[in-house]
Amino acid sequence: MDMKAKRRFIVLVLFISLFVKSYAQFVPPPTMPNYGALQRPNIPYSHNFNYLNNVQRDISAKYLFTITLQNDSTFTTRTRIILSDTAYHSIVVKHKKAKQTLFPENTKSISRVDYDGKVLIGIPADSCWLFKCDAGRINSYSFLAEPGINYVIAIQKAGNNPIVPLTKENLKLMIGTDDSKILEFIERKKFIKAIELYNKK
Repeated sequence: MDMKAKRRFIVLVLFISLFVKSYAQFVPPPTMPNYGALQRPNIPYSHNFNYLNNVQRDISAKYLFTITLQNDSTFTTRTRIILSDTAYHSIVVKHKKAKQTLFPENTKSISRVDYDGKVLIGIPADSCWLFKCDAGRINSYSFLAEPGINYVIAIQKAGNNPIVPLTKENLKLMIGTDDSKILEFIERKKFIKAIELYNKK
């Protein structure tokens, strides 16, 4: 490649970089979905901890989270949700070179945008943040800001109903006893499969 070609190539790369940066400044932020009024759910840490016995502690990746504190101040920082055996879930934020640990009770919400542009909003529960990951006749909530229903620990009957821990008893109360196939999945502790079948009815 001669000098003229190299110069043209460099100019082209700089132009593309400036265009992408300028375009990003004018892309409107994603619309935050309205989940309606949600009461602070009572998800005991013991329930959360029992679930986490079966998963890795380092499964939470770092993301750019938007955090709204109890005083309504909002800021964005790159952090991860910290899973602990001995304390509630938390996140560590940095401000003016100082680190601060925030727990669910310190926030009104945390959120991030996934790769598909969907906003994943976490509402504070007693021991963790709950992210609505599936909606239907029964809504599902995850303790991680991840798409899909791999980390569901809480459920909610559609409508203005409370969010409760995902247990056999709570799921039976929501589903009833009419469908023997779904009840069989619940008895075998295949709760997600039971929810998926129920939501399809």
